[in-house]
Amino acid sequence: MLRFAALALGLSTVWLHAQTVCGPTPAYSICDITFDLPGGIPPATELNAEFRGPSQRTFLLRAFPRGAHQLVVRFSPFEAGAWTVRLSSTLAQFHDKELQFTATPSASNGWIIPANVHHFRYTGGAPTANMTPAHLWVGDTLPETISPAELDSWIDARARAGVTHVRLQAPNTIDEAAFDALDARLDALARKGLIADLVLTPPPALQREDRQKFFEYLIARCSARNLTWVMLPQFESVPHAHELLREIAGYLNEDPFHHPRSVGAAVTSAPFADEKWMDVRSYGSPDWVVSAVEQQVYAKPAVALVQASSPEDFRHQLWNTTMSGAYPEAVATTPETLRYLSIWQKLFADARHWDMEPYFDVDGARGMALPDTEYVLYVEHPRAITVNFDRKHKWNVAWINPISGEWLPEKNIKQEMYAGPPPDSSHDWILYVYREGHKESLKSYRFESRPILEQEVEADPAKVTFELVTPANIPAADPSEPSTPPMFTAKDNIPYSAKLKKETRASKQMIYEWTGEVTADDEGYRVLGTGASGTFQLPPNMAYRFPATLHIRLYGVNGLGKLYSLDQNVGITK
Repeated sequence: MLRFAALALGLSTVWLHAQTVCGPTPAYSICDITFDLPGGIPPATELNAEFRGPSQRTFLLRAFPRGAHQLVVRFSPFEAGAWTVRLSSTLAQFHDKELQFTATPSASNGWIIPANVHHFRYTGGAPTANMTPAHLWVGDTLPETISPAELDSWIDARARAGVTHVRLQAPNTIDEAAFDALDARLDALARKGLIADLVLTPPPALQREDRQKFFEYLIARCSARNLTWVMLPQFESVPHAHELLREIAGYLNEDPFHHPRSVGAAVTSAPFADEKWMDVRSYGSPDWVVSAVEQQVYAKPAVALVQASSPEDFRHQLWNTTMSGAYPEAVATTPETLRYLSIWQKLFADARHWDMEPYFDVDGARGMALPDTEYVLYVEHPRAITVNFDRKHKWNVAWINPISGEWLPEKNIKQEMYAGPPPDSSHDWILYVYREGHKESLKSYRFESRPILEQEVEADPAKVTFELVTPANIPAADPSEPSTPPMFTAKDNIPYSAKLKKETRASKQMIYEWTGEVTADDEGYRVLGTGASGTFQLPPNMAYRFPATLHIRLYGVNGLGKLYSLDQNVGITK
């Protein structure tokens, strides 16, 4: 890092030699301002820096210690031009002093934020049609055991495959050596323009005051990076997780760059989707039904972990996750599965992915589409499919082999639907139908280019197309008296089932998600199961006081994308 003495500006000789300022710094890259304390850092020292840029926006950051004799304020300018830094400190030699540095133009697109309901865009970069570019989230997970010697080649392979995010674990204690190792990894990702999804695990067995100090250090040291925060690896395994997440969110409110926040989940983090402190839904379950149903419920983007025991399962999960509306973040990729991820990336990087939503007017496949422009259909089990378009146009048609990436173009068609089988039945296929000329005319990033309206859930039992059969209320002996909810123990296998009132084309493709919540204990809901029938046990860390009332909600989405729900209470004893 270039080191420059501060301009004198009437400051004392002690001040002049006690600090150094970064030189001209490209926008969205690290600027470290260091403060030397030869006699050591006194106890309870505080040093804060307020950064003001050309647009007059201000950012407040605190210093973190480097060794026993140095404090560092780490910042990343978001725009080119002159930046002013105003210091406040318990140390007289630094208090109420002012510095300056210059940010230079950069090719970086900046940070990312949610946009267009279920998608992402950058905050900076070169605008297209007065809008900043869309962001395609393609993730992989850094193995915890990777050595420094292997790191660059691992990252290079992901960058070549089109990966844009890498998930990795942050230290869970204030250990300078551990954070130095994290810095090395984050520097390596930054050199390739990759975003870090930083998984946070609070320090174990510490009081709230100690956790606060840890997060202050974490934010001071890491927030200037291009990253997202993942609050807990899997919240379901943490007792009183909701309370802890609120606490962590409070600390992350001090992140001056407001990086997106998600919650790691074994199944789904959507129980917190209505909380203002969570920006992105996360999915850890291989069951695509969960994310497919919740895509129709919540107006926040989704990212799903893709992990499987075989390359074939990985590929199927990758594409099913996509058709549910979630962006992929792979786990434990191999050269083969990384190739599958690259094939996925090449297709969607050339599509208007930021405008796509799940598409339902199709038989024999699952789809994502920007109606009237392009359709991506996944045929998991090869058979003849039918997809109905919104209008009659001249359509380009191609089958894509998700194993090899090979495109097999068909004759252009001019009609309101496509019907036909894939090229062969030996594996799954992708059907891509698009209007090339129309796509070219829409190359600009016009967010909110089509209305994506949140559904109103149909909850009137008379209008819902299915019935919740079990668990059912117990009829009272006197018909004039109300029935009572059934009672189970926390260890019981509780049966659940639903049945259609009438079978139609739409209802034949119904998918179901069953959730349960003990409202009194405020832990949010858990997914109890999917499908029309099965059994469940009370998930751990949901209820702490017994007897408890478990509120069960059954969501159903039909083949046309219509969302329904029914509710049932059951009693739970210990």
